[in-house]
Formats: sequence, structure tokens, C-alpha cells
Amino acid sequence: MAQDNSAPAAEPVRDEVLERQVLEAQAMQEECPCIEAAVKNYISLQTAKATTGVGKTAGGVTQDTKSLLGCARLFLKALNALELPSAPEWGHLYPQEAEESGCDFMTRLGRYKVVRVLWQQCARAGQKPAKCLGRSVLEVVLPEVEKRIHQADAQQPAGAGCTDEQLGAFLDGFRETLDRSDGAVAPANSDRELVWCESQAAVIAARQQARVAEAKERVEREVIADDFGDQLRAALAASGEELPKSTVQFEELQD
Repeated sequence: MAQDNSAPAAEPVRDEVLERQVLEAQAMQEECPCIEAAVKNYISLQTAKATTGVGKTAGGVTQDTKSLLGCARLFLKALNALELPSAPEWGHLYPQEAEESGCDFMTRLGRYKVVRVLWQQCARAGQKPAKCLGRSVLEVVLPEVEKRIHQADAQQPAGAGCTDEQLGAFLDGFRETLDRSDGAVAPANSDRELVWCESQAAVIAARQQARVAEAKERVEREVIADDFGDQLRAALAASGEELPKSTVQFEELQD
């Protein structure tokens, strides 16, 4: 009788997947800042824009500190109250996309399993996910958080001190800070670098240093270019050679 060797062969694969998930969970637990801190950074950034008039607030919608705080309270309340469904249920809610390979879908589902375990750990410890978890977790659960907010009582925004339009702009703007489409490292002038950081002051100081260094390099390049031009003119003058004259002729245009 032929022996079934499928089970032993599958064990190393399962062990490898499990080890990868454990490492991913550890990385998520160590992420800084936490979601709540990032929301505070976002409020600070949007308040500065509204106060100084430098840059546009999210969605071009008029916001003030009261409305931003109201939007943040609604967002964090919905997030912390979220009960994540099982992985199979999540797979039905967010199925494989048209251009998503089966392997990518299973990877996404595996990532969700890790997030759900961390989420349940927060609940068992009596901790709020927004205070314990960071950007990678929010990337996974944000669609469900937004869904719950939109399904909530229509009077909630007014009760929190903001309008539906302001809440929508807040969600759109904060979602944009999660975008990694141009790479894992945010460009120097991106808002998300100021949102997902542990210290906005440190980021601003680093930007100022980068601008000073860039200006210094630009001046040095201009000096080098001027020196090269002087040397070239001196060399041509010493050689006694004249530059060839142009043979292009221009005809006078008649009215």
C-alpha cells in the first residue's frame, strides 16, 4: 500500500508560515507611534494649516480645533469598539480582488489573522487598540472602521461638534497618510511623515537641516561653475584661437 507523505511535507510549510506570522506580530507590537498618537499629530497638523493659512486642510473643508477633535473622538470611538470577525468572515467581506493573485489574497488574509490576534489580546487586557497598535494594523482594519462610522446614527457628527462634510474630510485626509504607494519612506514634504512620527519637532528640525544643506550645496555648485567658466575663458584666450563664426543668415521680414 502506498504511503501518504503529504502530511510530513506540509509540516515545514506550516511552521514557516507560523514563524513569519509571529515575527509580523512582534513588528506590529513595536510600531510607533500608536494610532491615537498619530491622530493627535494629524489634528495638530490640520490645526496649524487652518490657523496659519499655510497649505490646504484635508479636502479643502473648513475645520477648526473643535470640529477636528469631534471627528477624532468619533473615529477613535468606532475603532476601539470594533469587534473583528473571524478570518473566513473577513475573507467574505473583503474577497479576492480582480487583479489580486491567489497568493497575495492568502497573504492578506494571513496578515488579518495576525491583526485579529493582537486585537483580541488588547481586549483581554482591557486595553484600547488605538493606544497599543500602530500604522500596519490600521491599514488592515480602516475599511471596517469607516464602514461602522457611516452606519452609525446620522446625528453623531452634530453631537460631536462637527458636520458630515467635516467628518468625511477628516477620514479622507487621515486615510491618505497611510498611503505607501511611493515606497515605505515618506517623501520629505509629505504630511504623513509628520503624522506617523514619534516627534513632530524632530521631523521639522531634520527638514530644516536638509534645506540648509541643500542650499549650501547649491551655492557650492554655483561657485564651481563660475570657476570653471573663468578657467575656460582664460584657456581660450591663451590659445589665441577664436570660436568659429556662425554661418546662419537671417532674412528681414517684410510687412
